[in-house]
Amino acid sequence: GVSDIADLANVYLSNLYSIKIASFNKKEYDSALAEVTKNGGLNEYAITTSGDIIVMDEEDNLKQISVSELLKGSGKYRPLTNSNLLYLRAYQPEYANKNEILNTVRNGIGIQEVDKMIREKLSSLGTSETVRSGYSVKADSYIAQGMEVLSKAESAAIAGQTGMTLDGMYKNKIITKD
Repeated sequence: GVSDIADLANVYLSNLYSIKIASFNKKEYDSALAEVTKNGGLNEYAITTSGDIIVMDEEDNLKQISVSELLKGSGKYRPLTNSNLLYLRAYQPEYANKNEILNTVRNGIGIQEVDKMIREKLSSLGTSETVRSGYSVKADSYIAQGMEVLSKAESAAIAGQTGMTLDGMYKNKIITKD
């Protein structure tokens, strides 16, 4: 009697807990799939946030290795795509409920999206123009604020080539475009 009811209640609560975990993990899987698909990275290599690539070794174990290690170990490792990781997570019991796999997948992005982001950022830079206006004082042979051009003009005026010969104040404007 009583122990059968208690056992049944424990089984029920255990199953309820398992259903909640499965529901949560399904939502995480769907979210990762939607994000990587939106970013065009479903069929790109699975790369971690630290820049390592996810591979499968000769014994079918998942590993994170550097790209240089992948190149050195030619044939020892098989690089996996984000799609491969989603498949393993969905259909291989040893990877069930391992949501860290989904973090890598969620961050996957395709080259088209990277190119699009770069182009958007570059186009938003545009050009800028800086205009500085001020006054410089010319007195005798001294030119305040670096107006050496005026003294050259004065020398040219003495030679009769221009009319800028007077001491005084001159307005200047500097325009810089980037």
